[in-house]
Amino acid sequence: MIQIIQNEKDWTEALHACGNFDFYHTYEYHQTKLKENEEPWLIHFTDGNKHIAIPFVKRPIFDTEFFDLNIVHGYLGPASNLGSEPYDASTFREMFQDLLLKNNIVSAFSKLNPYIDHQEVILDGLGTIEQVGELLYIDLTTDATLQRQTYRKSVKNDVNKLRRVFTTKLAETEEELAAFKKIYSDTMARVEADERFILGDAYFDMVTSSKNFDTKVILVLSIETGEIVAGSLSTITNGIIQGELMGTKDEFLYMSPAKLLYDEIRLIGNELNLKYLNYGGGAGGREGSLYMMKSGFTKSHIPFKVWKYIANPEVYENLASAKKVDEGKNFFPLYRA
Repeated sequence: MIQIIQNEKDWTEALHACGNFDFYHTYEYHQTKLKENEEPWLIHFTDGNKHIAIPFVKRPIFDTEFFDLNIVHGYLGPASNLGSEPYDASTFREMFQDLLLKNNIVSAFSKLNPYIDHQEVILDGLGTIEQVGELLYIDLTTDATLQRQTYRKSVKNDVNKLRRVFTTKLAETEEELAAFKKIYSDTMARVEADERFILGDAYFDMVTSSKNFDTKVILVLSIETGEIVAGSLSTITNGIIQGELMGTKDEFLYMSPAKLLYDEIRLIGNELNLKYLNYGGGAGGREGSLYMMKSGFTKSHIPFKVWKYIANPEVYENLASAKKVDEGKNFFPLYRA
């Protein structure tokens, strides 16, 4: 059976039936990220005791009768409870294609989550999967001492120096959370961040109250004055921890207290016996400054892939032609280039 789920109760039950999902997959995360004219869709497939669930946002295609499926920000792709034994996903793929055509869906796109098993097995034969970069991570199941030994020498020295003038703590009060929100907001304004990183109270209320994942807000404070100078919000879901948001007060940027936050997130992951710390990537890939900074904390990287699927090739080509888009352009879907 395959169905479209758009309510929180059934969405959450489907994810928990899959077991292995990230916070990006949750209904509440989608609700805070939806744009005008978008609808949340969770496509849920069941085959006996097997479950596959793929979250999307459904968008109208201009002023036509057609739609496409995209994602909210983050690493998604299918969640499932498939075990280690081989599974034939052909029935899922047939029913998925059928469902899209019946609902006038022309194409579907998702960024995949490399820490969730079986995604490529499930999507094999549906469109294409392409590597578009790399994500930096730490395998938290390895020895904690060895993890730190992989730090770049300069990073170890910087972290040691920072710990002489700063201390860290978890935010425990509304005042401390408000201080982090202000630092984050000011940071996004300073770097002229994309609108998807401009977050209001609804987002922070969601991430700090959800029962489907946990959050830790880490604060960096001056030992001398007690002033909060930087902070990060990390999410924890099914063994995966990641620093989702981070900010630093302008006057402390030259000291790079963010390096202390990256180290603290790792220590929390170890303390909680988690599996992976995802540092993510950065604009510009390996050549970008953010990627270079993160790479000082780990030598481990994993392919970052995206999935592209055209459910209705004829309509897709007509839409692209009407927009006069060069078919060689590396953009998906082409009609939105």
